[in-house]
Amino acid sequence: MDSAGSPIAGAHVTAVPKDSSSGLSTDSTPQGRFSFALAPGASTLNLSKEGFVGCHRGQVFPGGVSAANGLQFPVPPGV
Repeated sequence: MDSAGSPIAGAHVTAVPKDSSSGLSTDSTPQGRFSFALAPGASTLNLSKEGFVGCHRGQVFPGGVSAANGLQFPVPPGV
């Protein structure tokens, strides 16, 4: 979501598991949603889209969780 709480379509999202140099990537849907099938444990989510400041968030995923949504993208100053 952007700073106003609106979904961001087409954001590029990568999930990189802890102690790994590569991960899974996808783009968000028109509703701003994305999902990954991740192993339990810590991963870093990286979100990017032109016109927005990138967002990087470490998150711990319990077993059986396959989606991560509701992250907020800060809008850069002057945009």
